[in-house]
Amino acid sequence: MGGWLVFLLLGAAAMAGLFWGARLRGAALLPPLAALFVAAAGYAVEGRPDLPGAPHQDRASRGLAPDTLFMVEHQRLLKVYGEPAQWAVFADGLTRAGEDGAAVSVLARAVEKYPANAALRVAYAHSLLVLADGHMTPAVLLAFERARAVAGSDPSAAYFEGLAWFESGDPLAAEQSWRALSAALPPASPWRLVLAERLHVFDLLRAGRLPAAPPDAAGGAGPG
Repeated sequence: MGGWLVFLLLGAAAMAGLFWGARLRGAALLPPLAALFVAAAGYAVEGRPDLPGAPHQDRASRGLAPDTLFMVEHQRLLKVYGEPAQWAVFADGLTRAGEDGAAVSVLARAVEKYPANAALRVAYAHSLLVLADGHMTPAVLLAFERARAVAGSDPSAAYFEGLAWFESGDPLAAEQSWRALSAALPPASPWRLVLAERLHVFDLLRAGRLPAAPPDAAGGAGPG
């Protein structure tokens, strides 16, 4: 019951913000309304609101989660505007509330509506990672593969796949992915600086000059 309460409160707050804050009316409200209904269906199927969860898995009961490294980097490096941004923000709120299945459902619908939006595909791939408790499952890998295909020469999807490897607990795979990506980039690519910052942390760790901690997502400028 608590999960449904959090979900409904989050949905009501989101719709209030869109109606009074963003002043969306009429047809403009249809996409977020559709997202809310899709999320409700996803929660009913994936979240099993009728069953009590195991205490160590009940993320929703602990309130909104703080930003993860992936969320910070996604907001800093990938700019999403207009209607796609509404889907991304709504799904992000669901993830923070621990409603991982609902977030996957929302982003799956968003990707279906905007199949050429690489940022949404990256967010969808990461939502699958969260739903899989941080495991790089075949579904996660396939979602990142499709994100890379849509991104084309834009290296953002490949960068975030490396970050997903890091979040999954495999920093070696993340480092290998980022080094390969950096070597393939043109010399003038702004993403080389982003990757250099991350890889420098690995070099310092290997030299024993830093404690074992994630690369600092707050440091450095974006590639834009």
